[in-house]
Amino acid sequence: IISDYSGQEQIVLANRALDSNLLAFYDNGLADMHSFVASKMYPQLEGLTLDEIKDNHKDKRQHAKAAGFAINYGGQGITIADNIGVSLEEGNKIYDAYFTAFPGLRTYFDKVKQQGLRDGYVLINTITKRKSFIPYFEEYKELEATMNKAFWDRYRAAKAAGSSEYPDLKERVSSYFKKKGDIERKTLNFPIQGTSAEITKISCVYIFDYILQNNLFGIVKFVNTIHDENVLECPIEMQDTISDMVEDCMKRAGEIFCKRVPLKALPELSTFWKK
Repeated sequence: IISDYSGQEQIVLANRALDSNLLAFYDNGLADMHSFVASKMYPQLEGLTLDEIKDNHKDKRQHAKAAGFAINYGGQGITIADNIGVSLEEGNKIYDAYFTAFPGLRTYFDKVKQQGLRDGYVLINTITKRKSFIPYFEEYKELEATMNKAFWDRYRAAKAAGSSEYPDLKERVSSYFKKKGDIERKTLNFPIQGTSAEITKISCVYIFDYILQNNLFGIVKFVNTIHDENVLECPIEMQDTISDMVEDCMKRAGEIFCKRVPLKALPELSTFWKK
């Protein structure tokens, strides 16, 4: 029995951000996320079906795909440009179009970035309240405290004059923005991947509890867990019962964190472990 979550991280993000366009995608049961994103990013695609976009506008769909993967984990226009081999100007246009299409995501991203930069830890979610602390947060705050108007006036003057203190000031600025950017990326990445991991772990607990409570230890075997996938073995005559159980356990684990858009798992039956 091979069972993985369908679109786990994207659904976790949708439940956290509650962007109206993302919710519409799931509420309407649409199939192709990347074509849907492209339809919202590019006005010229308005009125086309998702299949038409997928078949006839592969470049725009690819841009939407690259934007989603990059932005959802803290990427910028330059990240998109590098990923798909376009100019920085084009990458920035795609970046801006993405947030025009999904304004709720920008609001959510801004909120979690502010939380991390303020508190010195990333709050993985409000259910378990698990935190990931930023080890260099005090260094970041010390640098931030120096970044006032007097500092920037001094920095610009030293740069223009090519003075001997400019390299030191430049290094301080570089260190500040590197630490800030790293914190911001963690605030976007950790809650989505961390919550997804918690969901999968809880599903494992539910499944193993069922095995123990029904005296099936050694009969139903929990073989492996890979990212968002659980793999079990059972006698063939039990396949339907155990398959339904795995699906139910994974669904219940998802319901703890994904209350607006449900997280589903569809078990697959096979005589061997296949992808």
